[in-house]
Amino acid sequence: METEITESGKRFEKFVLRITQIYMGMQKLKWSEMDSLDLKGCHVMCLFELNRAPLGMTGAELARQCSVDRAAVSRIIADLRRRELVQIDALEGRKSYRAPVTLTESGKQVAAKLDRKIERLVQVISGDFSEGERDFFYRALEQIAFNLQAEVSR
Repeated sequence: METEITESGKRFEKFVLRITQIYMGMQKLKWSEMDSLDLKGCHVMCLFELNRAPLGMTGAELARQCSVDRAAVSRIIADLRRRELVQIDALEGRKSYRAPVTLTESGKQVAAKLDRKIERLVQVISGDFSEGERDFFYRALEQIAFNLQAEVSR
């Protein structure tokens, strides 16, 4: 015997299904697009943020901006350093974990390619939404994220 799904249950099911479909679609797009740059998804946001911060960002700032924990950002930075895409600008007597991370020249070139790929992805995501629809969509996503974070933080 099946239990009837409530209206809230239907909304929940629809919401989770659509969010999952969006997430999976984004992951596939990121993997296919980033594969040509030999990057992992975890590198993308760090390179994106560093490209917008010419003076660099500390690991803690980068973690906060990318919504990733500091340990993960440390691993990402280490990997990007091995690839010679970022450098740590430690000053004499200053701890390297507090020093800004900046893009190398090679990193700037990769970030420029990444920006072009991101521009294409944004066009795919936006489809033929009007500017007003896009604004509403992003405001709604922000509110959903805020509501969920508030609930999880209780």
